[in-house]
Amino acid sequence: MDATEFRNVGHQVVDLLADYLASVDQQQITPDINPETVRALFDAPLDRNIEHAEQLYGLASNDAVFECVNKPLMSAVCLRYKGRDLGFHQRVAAEIEREGKYWISTTVLKGQPAFRINPVNFRTRAEHIQGLFHDLKEICNRVL
Repeated sequence: MDATEFRNVGHQVVDLLADYLASVDQQQITPDINPETVRALFDAPLDRNIEHAEQLYGLASNDAVFECVNKPLMSAVCLRYKGRDLGFHQRVAAEIEREGKYWISTTVLKGQPAFRINPVNFRTRAEHIQGLFHDLKEICNRVL
């Protein structure tokens, strides 16, 4: 873009802004939407997040090397690899993060080291939770 074209585009932008400012007091501030509709838009993803945490809880509960430290009431679940210390859990979490597909953290809960997993991305689906658990098991075995 040469200087003349840039100048013309700049003038167009200023004209658009001036037109907007001239009528801003007449613009609608909020959309015409029922508050219940807005609430419903938030409820579905929250429920799905809790379902994903419960799915992960079920996978870990049925696996011999993991134990769940808490039953998820919200979207977070803490589980641990039996018999391993916090350093082990931290190394595994770092490796999962390094691979770039998932992000988990670690914590100490009820005096026990654990992975803290909070599946809250609105794009997360059940197969992602299955994949996370598969990768978690695989990386734990690799780090052992």
